[in-house]
Amino acid sequence: MASHTAEPAPAGEAPSRAELLAALSVAIDLGLGQPAEHMLRAAMIATRLADRLGLTDAQRDCVYYTTLVMWIGCHADSHEYARWFGDDIAVRHDSYLVDWAGLPYWRFLLGNIGRGQPLTQRLVIMATLFADARGQLSRLIHSHCTSAALLADRIGLGPDVQASLGFAFERYDGGGLPAGAHGDEIPIQMRVAQLADMVEVHHRAYGVDGAVAMARSRRGGQFDPKVVDTFTQHADAILAGPAPGDAWPAALREAPDRHQRLDDKALDALLVAFGDFVDLKCPFTLGHSRAVAGLAGDAALAAGVDTGSADLTRRAGHVHDLGRIGVSNQIWSKPGSLTAGEFERVRLHPYLTARILNQVRGLGRLAEVAGTHHEC
Repeated sequence: MASHTAEPAPAGEAPSRAELLAALSVAIDLGLGQPAEHMLRAAMIATRLADRLGLTDAQRDCVYYTTLVMWIGCHADSHEYARWFGDDIAVRHDSYLVDWAGLPYWRFLLGNIGRGQPLTQRLVIMATLFADARGQLSRLIHSHCTSAALLADRIGLGPDVQASLGFAFERYDGGGLPAGAHGDEIPIQMRVAQLADMVEVHHRAYGVDGAVAMARSRRGGQFDPKVVDTFTQHADAILAGPAPGDAWPAALREAPDRHQRLDDKALDALLVAFGDFVDLKCPFTLGHSRAVAGLAGDAALAAGVDTGSADLTRRAGHVHDLGRIGVSNQIWSKPGSLTAGEFERVRLHPYLTARILNQVRGLGRLAEVAGTHHEC
């Protein structure tokens, strides 16, 4: 996690929706196996690309949030990813280094199916998956895209962002999923977001030259040639700062609604959506955060605490498991006892919850309560 934490909010100052969505993007980073602020840096790269492409203000605003939350639906398929690939977070991390087309794509699948399992088990999983690989992946991605659009609506993002998210797995050459959309059928906002997402990883790993080489190698395949050409012409400026770990304040300055503070009702709605987002991680946790929030809030009132403290308790219940995103489903769904290393990863998730929420102004107390939910 980045070392940055938000300054304490002045008395009575509420967080903005942009800050809450930035925190959500950090949770998404955890599930992707990327460092905190990956999606924030990608959103900044995307807005710089949008400016150089001459997009309208409305398109630029859509680019920002499309990029920031483009993988918000990825946790809805974590259970299936873990069943096929073992560590769902590790395979997502590694997928950034591979162009998912042709031989590299099939080599990646073969190398990761059943990773960590005995050979016989790997062969069984391979046979099951490859009997209808494209069909199974298409259904999985359709579920992902549907979940992403629903969650985008829940967190207040407009129909343009919701529509763009449905094309996250499509490719400019038409070889993507689930619909095989190609060229301008893919919204320009997603074409920019796709490149920015990949460029951020390759820039961090291999520098400007590495990011440019990756973009050129996928020009006309995964990526729109016009977007690639614009990026390569201005790569140094587009990739110039901030350094990893310092993106939070810089990225928030690019957020379209950074000055819009949340009232209590809007804050509650976002926190409920966050809990529902987390609960998609495992089939057996659906509805868990809402149930915890209800029980905890009612228990606080029954114990005689004041209304404000009861509200804080209820809100903490909705987001207490936000850090679960950073632990693989291979661990959450393991039928037997956990190893010492696996248990340490489980023990880390309340800390991750607190670290994510602590970055949002005015949520320090909420972060403290949510982050101590496994203390005795």
